[in-house]
Amino acid sequence: LLHGPHAEVLGWKVQVDRTTFENNSQAVASADKEIRDSTFRNNGYGLFNTERVSVYKSTFTGSTAALSGGRGVIKQNTITNNVTGVQPFFEGFELTYNTITNNGTGVILGQYDSYTPPVHHNNIHSNTTYDLKVTGASNKNAANNWWGTVDTTAIDAKVYDGRDSASLGLLTYQPLLTAAVDIVNLVVADTQAP
Repeated sequence: LLHGPHAEVLGWKVQVDRTTFENNSQAVASADKEIRDSTFRNNGYGLFNTERVSVYKSTFTGSTAALSGGRGVIKQNTITNNVTGVQPFFEGFELTYNTITNNGTGVILGQYDSYTPPVHHNNIHSNTTYDLKVTGASNKNAANNWWGTVDTTAIDAKVYDGRDSASLGLLTYQPLLTAAVDIVNLVVADTQAP
């Protein structure tokens, strides 16, 4: 089921605004889309192995994997109550100013040729199994996020990395934010922002 007021092709990119994606095995697949102010509810995958798909100010809930993809920007979204919040296809997404909570695993970080996109200024906490899981042997950086606490022992307990399996890289999460990021009232300076 797909319903909403606005979808148009802008050059090589499809822009989708204010749309609800519900009860699909794969709500969005393929490449070259920009999605804004939309709702993804009860899908197998909200995004499925996408490339160059960026999503702004949207909500993902009730999916096996809310976002599976890479080479896109995920900004100002609420990703909650999914089995996996964000998982990589290729290197994964740039994640900024999102709330990623109450999933089984919040974020799985991937890599492609040792590159991992930036992950900062997110609220990543209260996920059941792990808040963040590292894949691959390269070290990853997820500094400047709010982990629901400033207690590094509690944060470490919710991160799966080279401290848990010698074949994985280590996660650097410090410096860490000391309070939640307000993603609703965010004023963003760059022109690509929502």
